Amino acid sequence: MLNDVINEEGDRLLLDVLQSQRDKDLVASGRTGRSLRKEATFRRHGASLRLIGSKVFRYLQDGRGPNKSRRPGRKMITDLTEWVKLKGIPVKAVWPMAINIAKNGTQVPNPNNPGGVLSDPLSRSNLQQSLLPKVAAAVRYDVVQQLLGK
Repeated sequence: MLNDVINEEGDRLLLDVLQSQRDKDLVASGRTGRSLRKEATFRRHGASLRLIGSKVFRYLQDGRGPNKSRRPGRKMITDLTEWVKLKGIPVKAVWPMAINIAKNGTQVPNPNNPGGVLSDPLSRSNLQQSLLPKVAAAVRYDVVQQLLGK
């Protein structure tokens, strides 16, 4: 039963993170969201659950520092070009944006990103409210089953 709860809650948390990304208008191509997956590991005496996704989630949550070279790389230019097209921003804005990000990084929160894309759905209070009661009930059930030899 604990395995089922971990898997179900992992799916719910994954959907909560994706909803947080949508609610904060942080979806352009959807590639970052599609990268998100859950990894549940079960052992004899416990279980663990991890959400794994693109490093872009970290940038959306915490921002990013400047490039060491302070110059934009080819991948940054390519990614920004795709992003501005999806957002309806003129492509000529890519180079100034890339230079600014390379030199200054990005700060979160900012006018386009209120922050909390991960910390809101994965907050301690959210986990305690939703996950803890279900896990406790599953553990109790599993212990009783083991004691009864079932």
